[in-house]
Amino acid sequence: GGEGLVLASFPGLAGDVGLLACESDRVESIMPPGADPHVYQLSPSDLEALRGAGLLVISGHAPFESRLASKAAELGVPVVEADSVDGVRLLRLPTGAVNYHYPAFDPGNYLSFMRALASALSKANPECAGHYTARLAEVESRLEEVLSLRGSLAGVKAVVSTPFAQYAVSWLGVEVAEVVSAGEGAQASPLKLARIASMLADGEAGLAVVAVDGNGNPLSAADSWLLAAAERSGVPVVRVPAPFLPSSTLEKIVYVAGQASSLAGGQ
Repeated sequence: GGEGLVLASFPGLAGDVGLLACESDRVESIMPPGADPHVYQLSPSDLEALRGAGLLVISGHAPFESRLASKAAELGVPVVEADSVDGVRLLRLPTGAVNYHYPAFDPGNYLSFMRALASALSKANPECAGHYTARLAEVESRLEEVLSLRGSLAGVKAVVSTPFAQYAVSWLGVEVAEVVSAGEGAQASPLKLARIASMLADGEAGLAVVAVDGNGNPLSAADSWLLAAAERSGVPVVRVPAPFLPSSTLEKIVYVAGQASSLAGGQ
């Protein structure tokens, strides 16, 4: 059977499983590092890999993940969906639409996800249950340190490049006033860009939140544009690593929290 193989849809989630995994677990990512989850196409061998899995972990947002989930259901492989475990709270974008883009970037949501993951791992591999519980406690204590910053940037208005960045900063008390790109590859109108540029220039927005790749460089055209606009206006920038980068979501949250903590100290 599938004892020991845990499949994650993309590398960042494999990183999260790795925080809890025990020696006998094999943790693999279906999507290779560097690929974009929104355009990734499943291969027959990706679907075949599920036959040998004891658990599938997905975010629930990328299109290829819904095919994986239905294949898992067909094969009787349990699924943990980070975006929709109990306790996850979804935010609304400035447009009023619900933001389904990677809520696990909020430390409270992340905690709910990791608790659900530890419980699913314990069911899939009961001999390691004690190990999962101990590792979860370590994750919880790291998140407690981070959560001491909750609300520390209250009253700050921000422009974010992309919807998932809202979850990365909202828990700090930041109010997201505008999102440059509504989603994958969506282009902002010249009018919207002009409005955002003037919000940054006249101090109406005091923070820019930009998604970055593994080298800390802007992820997309929207990120490059926002970074340049913020630098022109002298507005501080928080960099958020893309969800699909190989490091765990915890590392990404800690990285954002470190930047927030120096901003809060400098207020």
